[in-house]
Amino acid sequence: GLMRDITNMVFIFAMLYIAIATILQVGAGRNTKALIVNIIMVALFVNFSLFLSQVVIDGANLLALEFYYALAGSANGHGLAAIFTTGFNPQSLLGTASFNDWVRIYNKSYSTLIFIYLFGGTVQLIAAYMILLASFLFIGRIVVLWILMILSPLAFAAYILPKTQGKFHEWWSTLLNQAFVAPIFLFFFFIFALFISG
Repeated sequence: GLMRDITNMVFIFAMLYIAIATILQVGAGRNTKALIVNIIMVALFVNFSLFLSQVVIDGANLLALEFYYALAGSANGHGLAAIFTTGFNPQSLLGTASFNDWVRIYNKSYSTLIFIYLFGGTVQLIAAYMILLASFLFIGRIVVLWILMILSPLAFAAYILPKTQGKFHEWWSTLLNQAFVAPIFLFFFFIFALFISG
C-alpha cells in the first residue's frame, strides 16, 4: 500500500513535468498526447499491480501443485525424498541379499563390492544434494517474490517513460522466472520419478 501511494505521487510529478514540457515545447512536450494516455493506463495498472502479480504467482503455484500431487501419489504420502529411496532402494542395494550375491555370483570380487557401495552412496549423496538445493531454491523464490510484489507499483510506474521501460521489462521477466521455478522443477522431478520407478 505504501509503495502504491508513493507511486501515485509520482504520477502527479509526471503530469507536472509533461505540463511544463508542453509549455516549453521540449522533451516530452512534443508527444504530450501519447504520454498522457500512457500515464492514465499505467495509473490504472499500478492500482492493480499487486493483484496482477498474485495472479501470475498463483497460476504458477497451481501448475506446480498438479505436479506435486502426482509426485505425492508415487511417494505414498512419505514425501518427495521417498521417491529416491523407493526407486533406488538402498536397503536392497547395500543389504544382505546384495552381499550374498556378491559372494555367490562374483566370487568375492572386491572391485565389484566397492563399485556397488560407491554407486549406492553416490546416488544417495546426489539425491540429498538435489533436495537440499531445491529447498534453498524454494526459500529464495519466496523472498524474491515478496520483494517483487512490494516493488510492483514502481515497476508499472517505470513503464511511463521510454528510458525507464527497461526496468519494467526486467521486473516482469524476473517475476515470470521466479514464479515458474516451482512448476519447472517439479515437472523435471516428476519425469525423473517416472524414470526411476519404471
